[in-house]
Amino acid sequence: MTHQARWPTLLAAIVMAVALILALVQAGSTATMLHDDATPAPATPDPDGTPLATPGANEVVIDMESFTFNPQTVTILVDTTIVWTNLDPVAHTADASDDPRTFDSGNIAPGERYRHTFDTRGTFPYVCNYHGNMRGTIVVD
Repeated sequence: MTHQARWPTLLAAIVMAVALILALVQAGSTATMLHDDATPAPATPDPDGTPLATPGANEVVIDMESFTFNPQTVTILVDTTIVWTNLDPVAHTADASDDPRTFDSGNIAPGERYRHTFDTRGTFPYVCNYHGNMRGTIVVD
């Protein structure tokens, strides 16, 4: 095989190596994503209709679907973990609106999850930085 004949093979190998490195870097930057099949407890409404974590539950799911957070407002107890699950075919974020940000999910790819545990009381509005009309609020009692 001549050097000119090897060039396309070498170029293909370099492209594949770069793609692998980029995939590994992306995987490292999403270390907080869930990659298991654990199904957290869904939010349940309290008497006034605001979703509230089931007593004793430590995880509440918020779905990202049809470019909305569902439910949009959730009331939880301190030390409860919110799990945002992206059910849309495009990436989203779940980033606190305060500065500095209380939480910042980074990119949540389709089918991926991001989790954050709230250890202080307060009201935490958040937004998808890619789709500004996607807004939600976490109320921690």
